[in-house]
Amino acid sequence: MKFKAILAAAALSAGTLLAQPGPMQRGPRGAANLDALTQYLELSEQQVEDLKAARKDFFANEVRPIMEQIREKRQALREEMQRESPNSAIVGQLQVETAELASQIKEKQAGQADQLRSLLTDGQRTKLEQLEQAASLLPAIQQARGLSLIESPQGGPGAGLGRGPVRVSGPE
Repeated sequence: MKFKAILAAAALSAGTLLAQPGPMQRGPRGAANLDALTQYLELSEQQVEDLKAARKDFFANEVRPIMEQIREKRQALREEMQRESPNSAIVGQLQVETAELASQIKEKQAGQADQLRSLLTDGQRTKLEQLEQAASLLPAIQQARGLSLIESPQGGPGAGLGRGPVRVSGPE
């Protein structure tokens, strides 16, 4: 009996991780500060406003309803897990449904990315592709920073108290 409860709890944890929102799924506030992107892509004020409005609309009309369904499934899962003898079939079904809902969000995000890209000029889309390529280097950059092989840009990620390379002065 305890083994089933432990197994169900592990399944619950895995499903919860699958359904976690990504960085840009935080809603309209997650995309509020676009200064660096505006500068890099040379976005007009109108483009920035259009991008923000499309993002806000997408979150409110497409993502939020699915997130509500995920919350309901998670609540049902918690309630089932609190029972003396959780029904593994119900637990499994709720996990599957939660994962399917998370997949729906990812599919909708891909469609929205295409819509947002249509707001950019050809030159801006080219720069965006370069940005996507650079993003694939982030793990290597973070590791190099961790080894103090490279420095963080001033005011960029890794800058600030307790972050970035440690300076140790050698013998003088």
